[in-house]
Amino acid sequence: MASNCNKSFANSYLLLMPEEASLLDLVRILFSRNIGHRKCLESHSGEKTVERSFKRRFLIVVSILLQKLLMAVSKPLAFLGSFIEMFINTLNLNGGLFSTLLHLLTGKLVVPDRKSSKFLSFIGNLDYRMRLGTMKREDCRYYVYLAMMASKASYENEAFLEDIVTNKWEMEYVGFYNCWNGKDQKDKSTVEIQM
Repeated sequence: MASNCNKSFANSYLLLMPEEASLLDLVRILFSRNIGHRKCLESHSGEKTVERSFKRRFLIVVSILLQKLLMAVSKPLAFLGSFIEMFINTLNLNGGLFSTLLHLLTGKLVVPDRKSSKFLSFIGNLDYRMRLGTMKREDCRYYVYLAMMASKASYENEAFLEDIVTNKWEMEYVGFYNCWNGKDQKDKSTVEIQM
């Protein structure tokens, strides 16, 4: 299967498509010099691609196997990350581990809402600083500090950003935009822009 990638980036290339690779394809790549007609590889020379070096063919196979492994664990790791993020926010909203357990037993547990201004990403939970401090715009460090805070805040949700920008930074919040990042249209990932 040919990819829909724009190949004008190089005169010589080898694209790996691990989702197309079977175990038999990997064995054939490893032990056959003619690798051009494999459905999991695409090359600048098409079906005439010959790789004489066993080391390079071995690297191709290892690369495909590692990509397949990463694809296989991506959803469980995303679930684990969401769980950890929700757990940390639950602890923060309820006042720590013992207060959370007490609230759980008494039925007063506060469950975090991902769209709330109080919900922090994992990065936000590592560093709680959000105020710009006492620096004035005339201070040469002001824009460096603002850039650092903005880059850290870029991991947060829309409600949190609006609250920080308007209340803590005392600036005008223009908006939060979800944009398409130019990848395949079936890709659901988006680029978020805050202004």
